[in-house]
Amino acid sequence: MKNVKKISLPYVLGLSLFFFLTLMTLFHLFFINELIKKHVYLDAKEALSFIALRIISQEELLNLAETRDKYLFNLNWLIDEFQSHPMLIGVLVWQKNKVILNTFPYGQKPSQDVIARSVHGLLQNNVFYLSSTFLNARGTNLRLLVAIKSDLVSELWIVSLRQSITVFICSSLFIFIFVYYLQKYIANEKKLLLKLADQEKLVAAGKFSALLAHEVRNPLNTLSIGLQTLQETIPEQRKLLAILLQQISKLNELVEELLALQKGIQLEPQSIYWPDLADNVYQSVLPIAQSKQIDLTIERTEITFRADPKWLERALVNLIKNALESIDHSQGKVTLTLKKLKKLVVFTIEDNGKGITAQELTQIGRPFFSSKSLGVGLGVYIAQQVAKAHQGKLVFKSNFKRGTVVRLIIYDQDFTYRR
Repeated sequence: MKNVKKISLPYVLGLSLFFFLTLMTLFHLFFINELIKKHVYLDAKEALSFIALRIISQEELLNLAETRDKYLFNLNWLIDEFQSHPMLIGVLVWQKNKVILNTFPYGQKPSQDVIARSVHGLLQNNVFYLSSTFLNARGTNLRLLVAIKSDLVSELWIVSLRQSITVFICSSLFIFIFVYYLQKYIANEKKLLLKLADQEKLVAAGKFSALLAHEVRNPLNTLSIGLQTLQETIPEQRKLLAILLQQISKLNELVEELLALQKGIQLEPQSIYWPDLADNVYQSVLPIAQSKQIDLTIERTEITFRADPKWLERALVNLIKNALESIDHSQGKVTLTLKKLKKLVVFTIEDNGKGITAQELTQIGRPFFSSKSLGVGLGVYIAQQVAKAHQGKLVFKSNFKRGTVVRLIIYDQDFTYRR
């Protein structure tokens, strides 16, 4: 089953806030739109009432005058008055198919589709149409349609839209900044907790290593002296005794590495001729490469620089061992190349092994962390401390199942190590 990457709390909170902000913005725009539509509808309805009352009052005035002149009852008398109204674009009064009054510019009557849809109000091309039926003074049913300007309403909608978008963008930016710094704060807290946990491990390991050095180093020295004596007295067993001395030397190196956890790495910079140090590194890791039939190449560029040869060799050996142990196929290849860039010396170790997962990359370099079942988890940590002691760094780049590239970068200069 594939691992599912967990979404951190700040991102969940940020997405929730962004979703809520989006909903609120859409609701606000919907509310503004409905409010504007209602405002236009009420304006049109008020215009309808005004025109209907104006027509009825005109007819009642003529009735009171007891005039029989039919031309006086013609509503065209009201055209100038309606056309001078600031909001009205046009008024249409009709009975069945007979138009009684038309104040639209150039006498252009709205289309039948507009008239049919204007019963409930219709906004079209910045013009709002509304129609209804009313009884005139003579008790006759007449249809009335008004068209009012909605330019101001459209401008109000555009202004509201711009303001909403501006608020939305500013709020989104605020949420983004909030989430970014919250995530950064939580990440720093996690790093701090991991660092404290690592420090606790180092303190415990340091105490143990001090005890181990005291109890083990003296017996190892005694064994070493005894084996050297036997080499001189039993020549036929010299090869076996040399192997035993080599194993004792490795145990001494392990004790020194453990002591370094407590004391810190104390550097003794010397002038290093790289081909000489390269031979030492090569001989240290050659048995592993031969046993696994891996093609091991160490570039012997003639470069001279200053560093601590003992700790630098140990760091390189640890990294090359890791590279060799990561290869589990017959076409294995490990290369060590070297470049000198002004005061920087860059060692590049490349392999075509199984690579490192993204999760492991976040943990690599922590003391006692190892992806190997029998790994102690000090090799990379020691190499990292050696790089830091040389005012440099250790950089990993890996493609899972394709291989890993490790760069050990140090400064080529004479300096005093500071803990």
